[in-house]
Amino acid sequence: MMESQDAGNIFDSSDLWRPSVFSTSGINDTSLFPDVNFEFSETKSSNPYASESRTPGDLKLPDLENFEYGPLFDISPPEESVASLETVTDGEEEDVWRLCPDGHVGNEAKLLSWESFGQKEYHEPRSAYISEAGPGAFDVALQEKEQRKAARKVIQSDVYLKSLFALGLGRSSVLFTYDANSKRFTKELAAGTPTGYSAESSGALQNHLMACGNRMRHLRDYADRTYSSGVAFPAKIALANAVSSIIEALEQHLSDAAADIRSLLQLQQAFDRPSRILSEVHDIVQSMKGARSDEEMATAIFLRCQNCEQEPDWLRSILLVLLARVSGPWLEIAEEWIGLRQDQGFHFGKDGQAAAFVDCDAATSDQSNPKPEIVYIHRPELMPAFIAPEDGQMIFNIGQSLRIIREHDPDHPLAEPIRSLDKKPSLKWTFEWDEVDGILEKAKRYEEALAAATREYGNAKINLEASPHAVSATTEEQRSHGEKRPTEVFSFDTSTDFDALPLSSASLPDELYQMIRSSFSPAIIEPNSTIAFSPPISLTPLLSFNPLLTTQSRLINSATIRLFLRSHHLRTHLSLQRQFHLFGDGVFVSKLTSALFDPNLHTTERKRGVMRAGSSAMGLKLGSRSTWPPASSELRLALTGILGECWAASSAALRSESDRRNERRPAGDLPGSLSFSIRQLDDAEAEKILDPSSLHALDFLRLQYSPPAPLGAILTPLSLEKYDNIFKFLLRILRLLFVVTHLPRSGTATSQNFRLQAYHFMTRLAGYYFKTGAGETWNLFERYLDGVEQRLKEEDENEELGVRVMEGIDDIRRIHELCLDRILFALVLRRRQEKVMNLLEEIFDVVLQFSKRCSEPAEDDEEIEEKLFASFQSKVALFMEVCKGLVGKKGYGKATAGEERLGFGVAAMGDENVIERLVVALDFNGFLSRV
Repeated sequence: MMESQDAGNIFDSSDLWRPSVFSTSGINDTSLFPDVNFEFSETKSSNPYASESRTPGDLKLPDLENFEYGPLFDISPPEESVASLETVTDGEEEDVWRLCPDGHVGNEAKLLSWESFGQKEYHEPRSAYISEAGPGAFDVALQEKEQRKAARKVIQSDVYLKSLFALGLGRSSVLFTYDANSKRFTKELAAGTPTGYSAESSGALQNHLMACGNRMRHLRDYADRTYSSGVAFPAKIALANAVSSIIEALEQHLSDAAADIRSLLQLQQAFDRPSRILSEVHDIVQSMKGARSDEEMATAIFLRCQNCEQEPDWLRSILLVLLARVSGPWLEIAEEWIGLRQDQGFHFGKDGQAAAFVDCDAATSDQSNPKPEIVYIHRPELMPAFIAPEDGQMIFNIGQSLRIIREHDPDHPLAEPIRSLDKKPSLKWTFEWDEVDGILEKAKRYEEALAAATREYGNAKINLEASPHAVSATTEEQRSHGEKRPTEVFSFDTSTDFDALPLSSASLPDELYQMIRSSFSPAIIEPNSTIAFSPPISLTPLLSFNPLLTTQSRLINSATIRLFLRSHHLRTHLSLQRQFHLFGDGVFVSKLTSALFDPNLHTTERKRGVMRAGSSAMGLKLGSRSTWPPASSELRLALTGILGECWAASSAALRSESDRRNERRPAGDLPGSLSFSIRQLDDAEAEKILDPSSLHALDFLRLQYSPPAPLGAILTPLSLEKYDNIFKFLLRILRLLFVVTHLPRSGTATSQNFRLQAYHFMTRLAGYYFKTGAGETWNLFERYLDGVEQRLKEEDENEELGVRVMEGIDDIRRIHELCLDRILFALVLRRRQEKVMNLLEEIFDVVLQFSKRCSEPAEDDEEIEEKLFASFQSKVALFMEVCKGLVGKKGYGKATAGEERLGFGVAAMGDENVIERLVVALDFNGFLSRV
């Protein structure tokens, strides 16, 4: 009872003395530990391991006194010890470890076991393991399990092994043949299996090697088709070369490993990594089927390689080398475009179309012009995916500026082709962190070399301007002695290269081939070595290309900005636009107003019996004549000399003398051949200008300006179109301002009120447009250019290059267009402000109708004047309401990020809406709001 109660308490030690129920010791032995035997016999002392029980079969020591050894042979050592490298034998030495001479054990040889060793007639029982019974027993057991009536087709192991090996290499064999129509391998023996293997186990390996062989065959066909194709582009050929190297390396490795393959498991292990490589390469080739250019193939393989971040290092390295190979042709194009490789002129084909990410304006390639200026167009959609949009724009800007330097300053060091360096700078992929430092160091040395050559060239150019005869004599002396010119940055000796024998294709190193061969050897890891992590593939383009691109951009921008501002006088041409297109010259505004509208001048109209003379001032007299538009001869008589006189009297003309000599234009001609011309109009627009009292009467008049090369990179056709729109609108304002100024001061009360309100509205509106909208905005742009020139001066004083001035021609162009966009916005000329401009034009039409009624009195003038006055007031009130609504609109008119850089921000114009200044200018005392 007690035992059952305590049976579950495993920690109870009260009955520790109680023996176990399974114990075989005596029942009455209650001692926990056995008694110690203190009897120590003589036998125990001589042999501690002797048994206590003495039996006749016990081990006994021999009788040493009567023991005798057998006969001993006399083995005397030689007198001298002789060492010899050659072993002399009397006959063939017997190999004691060789069981039989023919290499196999016959039937008479028996494998003995311990039982048969003790008993000669012992028979070994049959093994219970089928694996020890041989492949035949396995085949019989499999046959019984599958319960097939027909006999199974069993293939010899060596034949099947060789056929599978050939199948993995993409070769036909006895058991597998390649079908050219289906482009797949097929079985010659459908139901055959190797002896000792099941259909499932052998079929899995067979399918795996068949897929491997199909990929191998497809890759070979791809390479052959690429080589035989006449339209293959460089990137496709580079991929075919890489595929050929991969196949060659895999075949060589598998051929070396073929001698050690004795089983299907060894065959599967041998094809493990090769099949993985073939699978990746085959997928890459399949993904590039639709690629039609270098950049498309580079994009496809870059996106594919981004998925191998977590792959083994050996596979990742192979794919990255493949990426470098395929993208190499596009990188060579980029190197040529930015000046790191000698220009071969391959960017443009026979028809003038671009072959890469750069296009040219075909309209400028006119055969009538002996030396047309090529306008380059950036095509960002043809940039590879590994080039960021801002980097792509940088590459295009570098190449565009470089070609401007080559065209207009061919002696500049940056205009010369890149010769050679110990470590020539190039756009090269870097996939390891330690290679990034090398790229930075190479870019630094390249920048220092070209900066020194550029400063030397600049000093020589200054000396040439100061003393041209002395410097030219020195230059001729240097050329006669064969000395290097300042523009020759790099030189190299090619005599050894021309005398050397050409390298054979076998001696050329193939990095991809060697990498694949080394990937099959086991990696050797040092015990104390640290694991080197590679940068992410998405980050490698930035680390590989940006150091050199940034360096080249700074050097090219620094040289180009000096060329535009100092040699081609960009500021002079910009001042010309401000003076005439934006009505920044008061003398020009006064002379143009008189020539167009003054009724007191002599008319330019052709009258019968009256000869027109140019001795006195003549004008078109718009508003005082019935026929319109004027003839081209009338325009010449009225406007001839206005532009030239105003330009000659301006301060910008003094800076234009050297510009005139540089452009080789006759004295008296304006920069860019600025002149009045007639605008091309469609039928609807031409119909509107026929009425001299309409608002569109002067829409045919424009200023013709053609920027000289290379200033067209900044004064683009788009910016000239914006200048033209501003000029057309300001010309309307100038006409309305003249009309309200010359309205009759006598008349009814309605006409007097109309005149006062129209005069107030137009003078305030013109003041805002000329001073605030165009004047203040342009002054900010001028201030920005002043800062650029000041920083250039500081760089020259400190002998620096590209340190203080980071801007390039594209930056100046973009900021110039931002300035024009800001002026268009302030003048309510943007497309999104079209409804506001339509309302303003309706106000102008009412004023012109009132002016026409004043010059042509009629009986119902008072009634018409009241209607016009009411219409004027309602439209002005609506215009003010719309403008106030725009002022209250959140974010309307605020400076953008690009405008902040130009100065259109809080510091320049205050945190205000630009339309608010128009509202204040028109209704500063609230008069128009009360009307």
